[in-house]
Parts: sequence; structure tokens; C-alpha cells
Amino acid sequence: MTKGSIFPMIPSLFVLLLVSRTAYGCGAGGIGGNEYEIIQDPVFNMDISPPVGWTFFPPPTAAATAALLFAGQSNDTAQAKMRADTEIMAAMIEAMLDASLPLTSNVQVTNTYQPEQFANVGTAATADMTYGRLEGGAITGISKGGTVVPPIYTPYMKSVDVTIRNMQTTRYTWNIVRNNFLQKMALNYNAKFHGEVTPFICTISVAVIKRIRVQGGLNGSITPTDPPKNVRITGTLIASRRFDKRLRRNRRHKRLRNRPRPGVQHGPFAARRVDLLPAAAGTAAMFFVGQSNDTVTAKMRADTEIQAAMIEAMVAAQLPVYNVQITNNYQPDDITNPAALTTGVAGPTYGKLEGGAITGIYTGTGMIIYTPYLKMVDVTIRNAQTTRYTWNLVKNNFLQKMALNYNAKFTAGNSDYTLLQDPVFNMDISPPVGWTYFPPAAAAGTAALFFVGQSNDTTTAKMRADTEITAAMIEAMVEAQLPVTNVLLPGWYGQLAGGAITGTYTGTGTIAYLPYAKMVDVTIRNAVTTRSIWNQVKNNFLQKMALNYNAKFTGDITANSEMTEVCSRVPTETGDTLIYHLYLWEGLFIIIFNSLLVMIILKEYEKVEKSPLFSKFIMSFREKLRAQKECSLYAGCLVFEVLFGVTYSVAGAFRLAVHYSNEYYPMHSAFGCLIQPHVIMFVYITPCVVCMMFLLVVLMPVPFLAVSFGTSAHLSSVPSITECALNTALTEEVYITLRATRVVFSLLGALLYIPIIIRIRMFCANSSRRILRTTMTVLLICLSTLSLYTIPDIVLLVNPHFPSKFFYVANLNKGVVNVFIFLLTQRTIRDAVIKALRRKRRPHIPNTTSWKNGLVRPESGMSKKERVEDK
Repeated sequence: MTKGSIFPMIPSLFVLLLVSRTAYGCGAGGIGGNEYEIIQDPVFNMDISPPVGWTFFPPPTAAATAALLFAGQSNDTAQAKMRADTEIMAAMIEAMLDASLPLTSNVQVTNTYQPEQFANVGTAATADMTYGRLEGGAITGISKGGTVVPPIYTPYMKSVDVTIRNMQTTRYTWNIVRNNFLQKMALNYNAKFHGEVTPFICTISVAVIKRIRVQGGLNGSITPTDPPKNVRITGTLIASRRFDKRLRRNRRHKRLRNRPRPGVQHGPFAARRVDLLPAAAGTAAMFFVGQSNDTVTAKMRADTEIQAAMIEAMVAAQLPVYNVQITNNYQPDDITNPAALTTGVAGPTYGKLEGGAITGIYTGTGMIIYTPYLKMVDVTIRNAQTTRYTWNLVKNNFLQKMALNYNAKFTAGNSDYTLLQDPVFNMDISPPVGWTYFPPAAAAGTAALFFVGQSNDTTTAKMRADTEITAAMIEAMVEAQLPVTNVLLPGWYGQLAGGAITGTYTGTGTIAYLPYAKMVDVTIRNAVTTRSIWNQVKNNFLQKMALNYNAKFTGDITANSEMTEVCSRVPTETGDTLIYHLYLWEGLFIIIFNSLLVMIILKEYEKVEKSPLFSKFIMSFREKLRAQKECSLYAGCLVFEVLFGVTYSVAGAFRLAVHYSNEYYPMHSAFGCLIQPHVIMFVYITPCVVCMMFLLVVLMPVPFLAVSFGTSAHLSSVPSITECALNTALTEEVYITLRATRVVFSLLGALLYIPIIIRIRMFCANSSRRILRTTMTVLLICLSTLSLYTIPDIVLLVNPHFPSKFFYVANLNKGVVNVFIFLLTQRTIRDAVIKALRRKRRPHIPNTTSWKNGLVRPESGMSKKERVEDK
């Protein structure tokens, strides 16, 4: 803290008022309401039929219980809960990423789901079991107690709350996240949603809720089914009691309506219910874990996963997926798990499971020897078009997601995705001259037979060829992100220490390693920033090379000290030189003319008459002009106009010098522009800022905050800029503060003229014409300030990067307009200037009359009193 003006605190208070927000309560929210209000830590409530992996059944201990296990079901509560937590978190994180939300390490996704135990009915049922109905990968119905096969199921759903903590965004974005989450849960994890998917969110006290129903199927589409209803929230993460009662009543009515009747199958998939495991316990071991139970289920899973992977691939390539149709011609086959069999039996086709995919099959009765298994599949995308380049990106993303998420293996003939080991590249090459040899020249006659750069013998030529081929291949493999371990350079022995070659030896004798280091220059092109930032990059680079790649650095690591001024790719000929010339010449006009007016008003006759430059103007102007009180006010305004003209003329001279001395605009950091003279003057030469600051320094010195070093360090790292305009040299907060301060205090300045006019009226009570002229002058100055200064500042405050320079020129023209206002409204000043410009210099006739101390002075330069005394 330092002592100084209170005024620098005023912009901070002003900005504080600008950025203040309204506090919010918590409540239920939906699609309605204010789409742009800020929502923090939402809680999404949903009724869900859980995927089969979220339920559990104890591992079978005998063949009799093997048939009770659903394919893909968890073995205990902990495993089921872990799968539910993982899949919910994955879907929510993907949904937030798709909505372009920034994810930090403290974002938490939690849920209230608790797994339950269900059994597969098989061919028999017992009274002590709870059986589940598996449809599309989810448990959609349950039957408790009973021996009837097939049992009578009742709809099964669980109420789950998914909470996101340490994240806030607008209601509109949370709706996008919710829709993405529902889609990913349905497509990737086979979750089935029922009824309303309601987000309970922290928001204002009144919110609007739309009921959202997920229509049956895996497409995850959502449509509003009820009109919005206004709900008043009590301020907690739960809806109001009245709404909660209505919600429970609707759910109870739904259960009563869907209660099954004897002899009737219910549910959206009742018509195609199938046994999900073999009917006999003896065939349970022939079932692959995770395998589908029939053609319909297998085809549905293939369609769903192909569609999900393709949609994610298109989204990753920034392609719109609205109204896109994705189809494929895959047809599932009946594949049997051979289990412990080594010899096949007639009938089934046995499959080999590798990495979650069937990679080989065998049909026959002999020893099981698998043959490669692959299917030609066409995936068609309709209602989407883009460039071939983007489709290649989509293809690569699709293959990656199918392999990573769904264990698909791509293998076919000469496919780009066939795994190759130890490839051999055959090429016809014209060798470099160093790969050939000629014996060393023993005589002058044979020297001309030697190519420059040619090797001297077979060994040297071969070593050079091996070394250069190896180096080029290693670089190519590194660029393709392939591991290059165990790749050796022929003929060299290396000493490995800490993952790096620190010593080498060449020869056939006892190995004695010599220190090994290579001088390497790393060049970065098409990147520009400050030396400070490059030093940070250098340190990070050295750290990552040492930690990640075991590189060892010897000696000093120096950056290139011959750093020249960096230029942009913007030609200077594209600059608007008219604006630069207006800045320079109008600024000089304002400086010269207003300086003369100030000298006329303020300087005394005796002090200025000896100055030959201003004597012509001052000779015609007497003390009566200084005695007029309103002229002091005019002089203050003119002084500021002079300073304002200096600012613009310096800016114009700077930019004209840059324009005419460079082919391309040089680039500077924001801090480099901030310390330019014209930027400093633009920041501080504001009439209210200067006057009020100096006034308060004198009258009321109080502590104020100084700019920290961190601010200047931040400005040094701002990307480079060219013209050093004010809006690019300052941080956004400081620029807003500056413009806001100019707007506020220019408006206050117009109001301050009112007491000044009253004060002038007291001094000039007997001169009504002078008061009228003064009032007219002040009124016109206020109007020019508001129209050419305040209004442009308001526009630039709203849009700092306004493409036109019109408003900046308008600020400059205010000084020119004020000159004409003074000359047109103040007759006294106008007459004095005109008389001074028209006055002719009298011929110099010396007078020999004796004067003080024997000096001679012309009579024309004496006052009346001096002439009398002299006589």
C-alpha cells in the first residue's frame, strides 16, 4: 500500500458494481425458465430400468445354478455398484464434454443407485427367488416368488439421483448435458428410462418444469409430453411438497394402470421374449460371457454399438448428427464356446475368443484348429455430407472407438489395419555419394578421380549407409508414434545409464567408453511469444525430455541470443494511413492553436513582451482579458486540449513510422505496447482523471492500491499484437475500467459546469451579455464532449474490438470543434486573435533619449508612466 490519490480506487468500485450477480436459491428446474441463468451443482432424478450389469447373482457353484446367471451380470453387490458408478460417471463426463464444459479435477459425479439380486428363470422357478426379465440389455420386469414358467412380470424401475458437484453453467447448457447423458446411457450402456427425467437444480425461487419422457428404444430421443407447469420451490434440492405429492400420485396411478392381468403379457418387448440362457444346465458352459441369446438381440447390439461409435466419431470430427441415419448389413452367426473341448462334435460352430472378439472358428468333428474369422460389413451414413478429408477423420475415429469401446478387431487382406511384424521395404534407390567409395588418392594423378564427400573404403561406405538409413527410419517411426527400443546403430557400442546412451566405443579392443554427447539445435517455427515465455517453454521441455524420455543434458542449455524483431504476416500497406495522418496533423493543429490561446489568456504583458515569438499576439492583448474570470475556465479546457492533441499526434507519428519503415507490421507483447508513450498518455490524459486525481492528492491524500508485478507479468505473456492500440495493450478489466471511468466522469464533468456558471454569475452580475456568452460556450463544449467523447466511449466500452476507427477519430475531432466553439462564441478572444494576426510590425526607430542606467529604449515600448519619468 502506498500513499496517493483515492481516485484510482473509483474504477475498481465501478467494475465491482458491473460484475456483481444476484444470489440464487435451490429448486427444481427443467427446460422452461430463464435459459441463461447460472445453475450450480445440479441433481438429475430419473426412473431407470438398470442394465443387467448393474444387478448381481452369486457365482454358480454347480451346473444347476449356472442357468440362473444372466450373461454379463455381476457377481456381487460391490461389483454391480462399481459398474453402475463407472458407467454413470463415464456417460455424464462424455455428456459434459460434448456440451463444451471445462472439466476440472474437482468435478464429482455421484449417484444413489443400489444394486439388487435377480436370477434368470431358465426352465424352472422356485418360490424363494426373484426373477428378472431381460430386454435389450436391461432388467425391465421382475417376478417375486412363484413356480409358474414363464412367470408373470411386473414393470421394474429404480429412482436414481445423479449429482454433479463443483460445476456451474447456464440452464440451457445443463439441458444439453441431460439430453447427451440420456442418449449415451441408452446407446452405450442399454439403460431404459421411464416417466419424467427431472433435474433438481440450484436456481432462483421460481422455476418451470417440463415433463420429459424417453420414448421406447435405444435411440434416446426425448419429446415433451406435458405442457410446462409453474412450480414454487422451497429452497432445497427437493421440489415443493405439493409437487412431490402429485409426482408420487402419478407414479402410483401408472403402476396401477400397468398392473398385469392373468394370461396377458405386458411390456414393450413382451412379444419377443426369449429364454436368455440354454434351457439345460449341461449346455451352460458352451455360452460365452457377454454373448447374446438370439439373432434379434445380437443384431440389436451390433446396430446399437455401430451407431454409437459412428455418432461419437462424427461428433469428434465436428460434424452435425441431426437427422443422420446409420445402417449396416451385419448379420450375426451362431458361435459356440468349446470350453474344455479339444475335439469338436458334429453340428455347432466353435469360436475362439481373443480380446473380447471372435477371431477364429472351427466346424467339424476332429481336433479343433481355428481358421481366421471375419465378416465383410458395410456401414452406410445417410443425410450427411462433408469433404473426403473429414470422412477420413471419421473413419479413423470410428475404428478407434469400435476397437477401444467394443473390442472389435479389424482384419482383412491388404487392409490398412492388418497387423504386420518385421516388415521389409523394397526400393530402388540412387545412393548418395557417401554410400559409394574410392580408395584414398595416393598420387596427384588419382586425386581428380575422387568425388567430394565420397567414402574411402567399403567399410566406411557401408557404415554411413547403415547409419543414415537407421537414423531416417528411427525418425520416421518416432513421428508415427512407434516404439523404437532395441534399435542399434551398426558398428557402435553404447553405455546405457539411466535410460540414455552416455558413452560410446568404436573398435575391436577392450571397450573403454568415452563420454558421448551431441550438439542439437531445436527450432520452432511459426510461433511467437516473449523471451520470458520461451524460457518457461525451455524449462518445461528439458523437464519433460528428462522425465519422460530419459534424456541427459550436459552443460548450459542456451536459447538463441540473436533474436530479431518478429514481424506478423500483415503487410503494412493494408494499414489505414489516412487515420494515422489525421492523428498526427490534427493533433499538431490542436497543440499549436490551443497553446497560443492559453498564452494569450494567462501570460502577463511584461513577461512575454521580450519573447519575439509571442510578442506579436500579446502586444494586442491587455490585462483586462486576464481579469475576466471565465477566461480562467477556458484556459483550463484549452490546456487539456493541448495534452489530448499531444497524445494523438504521438500515436500518429508512432504508427506512421511503423508503416513507412516496415514491410510487415512488427509484433509486440501487450506489456511492450503498454509502455509506449502514446498508450500511457491515452490511459492517463483524461480530463476528469487528471484534474480529480491531482485535486484529491492535494486535499485528501489516502492510501490506494498499486498495480502488482503479476499484472505486468501477465501482460508480457499476452499473444503478440501489431499496432499497439489501447484495447490490445490493456487487460480486459483495465480497459473496461478506463472506458467506464471516462464515461462516468465526463458525464459528471458536464454537471460540474452548473456550479461553475453560478459562480461566474456572481462575479459578473452586472454584465448579462457576458453571462449569456459564457453559458453558450459551456453548453456547446458539453454537447461536443457528449457527442464526440462520451458516446464513442460508450460504444467502445460495449464493443472494444469495433472494426472501424471512426469513434477514435471522433475523440480527436473534439479538440478541433472546441477551438471553433471558443472563436465563435467568445468575441473578446476572437478579436484579440484577429487583431494579432493583422497587426503590422512598426519600423524600429531608436530614440536617443537617456533612460535608466544610461540605457536607450524605444518610446514605443515604454509605458505612459515611464515616458513621464523619462521626461
